[in-house]
Amino acid sequence: VLFGGRLFDHFGHFLTEGLARLWCADAFPGAPVAWTVAEGSGPSGLRPWQRDLLDRMVGEREHILVDAPTRFAQVVLAKPGFVIPDRFA
Repeated sequence: VLFGGRLFDHFGHFLTEGLARLWCADAFPGAPVAWTVAEGSGPSGLRPWQRDLLDRMVGEREHILVDAPTRFAQVVLAKPGFVIPDRFA
């Protein structure tokens, strides 16, 4: 699976902290994307706008929402394409 990061319902966070990790998707065609969601919240599915963006950006893939410890045979953890600055002035 490709690690998509934490699944945010907020558009800006979804773009910068989710899609920014999927730049390597072309190198792993058809690999599902695993997203973490709040523990105990239960996987509720992707919002229609998220599914639309993901289908356009990484193609139609399975998306796995993880809310409990889970094992995968292999996890691709790509360096994020964007990182919020870690220092304040």
